[in-house]
Amino acid sequence: MRLLKELWTQDQVTFDGEWHSISDTGLNPLPVQRPIPMWIGAKASPNSAVINRIATQSNGWFVLCTPEEFPDLNEKIMRRASASGRNPLEIGAEAGVAVVGPRAAEWKDRVKKWNGIGLSHLCIRTLGGDLSPNQHLSKLKEVSGCLENLF
Repeated sequence: MRLLKELWTQDQVTFDGEWHSISDTGLNPLPVQRPIPMWIGAKASPNSAVINRIATQSNGWFVLCTPEEFPDLNEKIMRRASASGRNPLEIGAEAGVAVVGPRAAEWKDRVKKWNGIGLSHLCIRTLGGDLSPNQHLSKLKEVSGCLENLF
């Protein structure tokens, strides 16, 4: 991750890490957006190495645990970020809520629950509903009209 960040933001990079070594290398053209945000996905209960990577290197993480498990896991990440000298508030957290399929009836309650425990981002999912592209768009439009009342 450190190497990618350097390559995406500097004209020339010399890097000697555990897995990669490069000398006087660069990308041309450099990305327009600098730096590019790096988010990490992990299993519902990530190990300490992943928690450390989220806390020290990422811009955010994709939450795969339950809303009940989130506060403890998020606190571990925030404590580790603070210990490394980072502002933990700079690390985003995103969870997903299905609005179709078996859990469709509970999506509003799930959005409220996630909002109440401090996510920075929410992914509204229409996958798994066997929808056409136009049905996906219609469902997202319907849901987006309800979201303002849930926050």
